[in-house]
Amino acid sequence: MIEEDTSNILTKLAASGRRASLVLNKIDLAPQERLLERADEMSKIYEFERIFMVSAKTGSGKTAAFLLPMLDHMLRMEAPGDGTRGLILLPTRELALQTVKTFEKLAKFTHIKCGIVIGGEAYRHQIALLRKNPEVIIATPGRLVEHLDKGSIDFNDLEFLVLDEADRMLDMGFAEDMNAIAASCR
Repeated sequence: MIEEDTSNILTKLAASGRRASLVLNKIDLAPQERLLERADEMSKIYEFERIFMVSAKTGSGKTAAFLLPMLDHMLRMEAPGDGTRGLILLPTRELALQTVKTFEKLAKFTHIKCGIVIGGEAYRHQIALLRKNPEVIIATPGRLVEHLDKGSIDFNDLEFLVLDEADRMLDMGFAEDMNAIAASCR
């Protein structure tokens, strides 16, 4: 359950002239019961702040909560350039593949495409994918750093950076890779 009413917090922060910064904690209801509310809450946060943290139980709709506002923004706002607009970083290839499935379901009737950059997949196929400039890249840290080191990807037009399960990535020893990736983002 959300600690405080999101709209009240955002209204107070906006009135004070400060940018909103909010931590959502323990969203307990099933995704079908709160999915649209959660996406709307995230959209309100996106309007005020570019950095925030969400903590939620597995199966609570967290992926949709960051994908829906991202897709909404990309449909409403013109792209700053022709590069990647969103990067979603995950600790494992399995989670990345799961996120791609969710993305494809949510973006099915839009022009927005995603690409996946994970270890265990052919590097040359990923290069071909990156040349197509997908709006969103879903990646694992190790393989993404390889692409950054070889100059096959840049994030000059990046609008969204999502570190999904960041605590797990840190536990797995990806701190250096995460810092390198964050440094490559504008």
